[in-house]
Amino acid sequence: MVLSQEMYTRIYRLYKRNINTQSIATTLNIPLRTVQSVISRFETSGNLQSIESEDSSEKKSQAENTTAFLDIYTYPKTRYITIEFVGLLTDKYAESVSRELQKLLSSNWKAVGLKMNNVEQLDKSIADIILSYHQKCTSVSKFFAILDPSPEIEPQLKQFNIENVVPIFGTERAFEDNAFSKRMTNFTKRI
Repeated sequence: MVLSQEMYTRIYRLYKRNINTQSIATTLNIPLRTVQSVISRFETSGNLQSIESEDSSEKKSQAENTTAFLDIYTYPKTRYITIEFVGLLTDKYAESVSRELQKLLSSNWKAVGLKMNNVEQLDKSIADIILSYHQKCTSVSKFFAILDPSPEIEPQLKQFNIENVVPIFGTERAFEDNAFSKRMTNFTKRI
């Protein structure tokens, strides 16, 4: 299988973040053996360093020339679940984002955090989806928040009025503490 330079870079980035090879293959929709082969070649030939230096030195030019992408990772925890978005949250991915959030809406998780520290762009259509799911989660007593938004999207969070509606936390710990302390307070008020 012939891969583009962008795919090699994406494999490298995911591998560097210690994502397991099965998850990389699933996320990028390429065969597991291909991912294992690429990583093996990186490790044996020393190409990890050349890709890393190319990645940092040409980041802007690659950002302009590469195809837009969005990777979505779901991490279930003991008391809550997080969804990590990596890439661009644009209209092109509205259906994927909506589908992931819909799964969580019907799940048993009582708290949902959207981790956005690797999001480079956020547009109005995704902002509307986030606001809609915040309202839906609140209506079924689920705590819904944004975790660690990247500096690139902070202006959009304000522009689309998300920061005034959806709770935003810098860490998962702060999110978890807030989600469950409020839930306990609300629960004791009902008794």
